[in-house]
Amino acid sequence: LNAPSIASVKIVMDSLTRPEARLLLTAGGHSLAVSRERFGFVRARVQQVSVVFSVLTILWIAMDAITISWPLWGQLAVLRAAASLAFLATAMRPTKGWLGKTVFAQLAPLFAVPVVFFLLSNLMLSDSHRQASLAASTAYHYLRFIVAAGLSLFPLTVLESAVIAGAIFGAMAVAALLWPAVVDGQSLMMTLWRLVVIAGIGVLASSSQLLFLMQLTDQSTRDGLTGLL
Repeated sequence: LNAPSIASVKIVMDSLTRPEARLLLTAGGHSLAVSRERFGFVRARVQQVSVVFSVLTILWIAMDAITISWPLWGQLAVLRAAASLAFLATAMRPTKGWLGKTVFAQLAPLFAVPVVFFLLSNLMLSDSHRQASLAASTAYHYLRFIVAAGLSLFPLTVLESAVIAGAIFGAMAVAALLWPAVVDGQSLMMTLWRLVVIAGIGVLASSSQLLFLMQLTDQSTRDGLTGLL
């Protein structure tokens, strides 16, 4: 673990002895101020990440064209175009109002697109395995780890992170059972363990962000002298 990861672990572990600890588990007890600020932060980050991934997904078609033979790279290009449009649609979703809307509803499309893309791309690569170079296969191989690391970008509760991580683990397990080449010669348990480690670091980082957000929001809504709202 690097220094930022260790710092995140220490912050979260310290918080477990405080009243805020239960608020890191589920969003049910969050105040309206925290819920509003967290929703706005997550929504803005979702838009930013969606735009970036929309562009990168399209640009990678050029790399596929170089490293993968036709018609496989053309099929992947169609899949990439669809994924790019899905990311763009996620970024352009209406942002008016936040009451009654959940953070998870904002995040679900952002994480669902790469998970579905991972499954479909591996289906195509498994059917035409010899047409894909080592470089191309490696890029698709590490996609699941990139998605798991994405948890660290958002201030999420442990429950929200666990649901998203569970979907990633499920997709990985399905892909490994249907297309054994996905695990790249390693055992399924070893690959899942690597996902657990990466996702675990992401959960700690997202919990740290949530803790900071709650503390800053609480400080900004209280009088500095009296401590009253």
